[in-house]
Amino acid sequence: MASFHTTEDKTRYARMCRILVDVTGNILREELLRHIQPADIKMKIMQSFIHSVKSKKKTFKHVIDTAHNDGYAKFDISLLYVLLRNLCPKLEQPTGGWDNRNKSTTSGEVRPISPISGKPFPCHNERTLGDDIERIHLTRNDLDHLGAASLTKSEYSFYFDQMVNVCNRMDVRHLNGKRNYWNALKIIETCPMDDKSIQVYIEHIGLAKAVEGM
Repeated sequence: MASFHTTEDKTRYARMCRILVDVTGNILREELLRHIQPADIKMKIMQSFIHSVKSKKKTFKHVIDTAHNDGYAKFDISLLYVLLRNLCPKLEQPTGGWDNRNKSTTSGEVRPISPISGKPFPCHNERTLGDDIERIHLTRNDLDHLGAASLTKSEYSFYFDQMVNVCNRMDVRHLNGKRNYWNALKIIETCPMDDKSIQVYIEHIGLAKAVEGM
């Protein structure tokens, strides 16, 4: 029978889930708001002929219908990513393009490789807005597709360092350097995490699974 007793690996996983839900999710919501007002998003989606947007329209119909009253509060990272990528042509794209799979840049610099999926992340000098959105999306996907709700110390360090850099840059882009995103991330880094709160964030990110042997 699965156990949700706190371990260091599961606590690290829960912290990263909370960073995604409470910090980077808000980053993407703020960015979408810069391009499309919530009152207009449903029509923009309905007018789109892009397959990924149409698929999200079906999956998230109820959430999309709430945007007129609730803004983007109920939009998750997966939906936000698809909308930013496909409905915001003025958004600064990733240096290597969306869904880049090249493990090195055109200049030959090797990109960091995810310790879980083996996919390349943008390298340290790839710092466009699109690069940071890709970092968030890749991190979310890696955590969502894990077989167990746990992260080793080295895995956690990889993703945490990625998000620290994203938050620093987004504080400049969105908040004129006030460091609100960075401060929130640093609080999550050390705040107490009990069994109940760990499970809440596991469920938020989409991994509500009872895994044998945890």
